[in-house]
Amino acid sequence: MAFLKALVIGMGILIVCAMGLLAYGLIGKAGEDKADTAATAPVMVPDDGLTELGDIVIPNAENCRIDDASTEGRRLTVTLDGTSDCRRVVVIDLVTGAVATQIRLAPARP
Repeated sequence: MAFLKALVIGMGILIVCAMGLLAYGLIGKAGEDKADTAATAPVMVPDDGLTELGDIVIPNAENCRIDDASTEGRRLTVTLDGTSDCRRVVVIDLVTGAVATQIRLAPARP
C-alpha cells in the first residue's frame, strides 16, 4: 500500500511539473516580439509568372477615392467611391496590367 501511495504522489509531482513547463512555454511564446521574428524570417515569393507592372492608371473624376481593393488569383479588384460618376468596380489583370472590365452603377430606368 505504501508503494501505491508513493507512486500516486510521484505521478502528481510529475503532472504539476509538466503543467508548470507548459505554462512557462506559453508565456515565453506570448512575450516574443513579433517584429523581430518577421524581420529575420525569409520572404518566400511565389514564382507565378507575375512581373513588376509599374504604374497602373485608372482614369476617374476629381472627387473619386478607392473604397476597397482585393486580389483573387491574377486579378486585382478596385472599388471606387465618391460622386455618382465615380462609383464603379474596376478589375485589373495583374499579368498584363490592363483594365479587364469596369462595372458602373447607373440609375434605374422607369
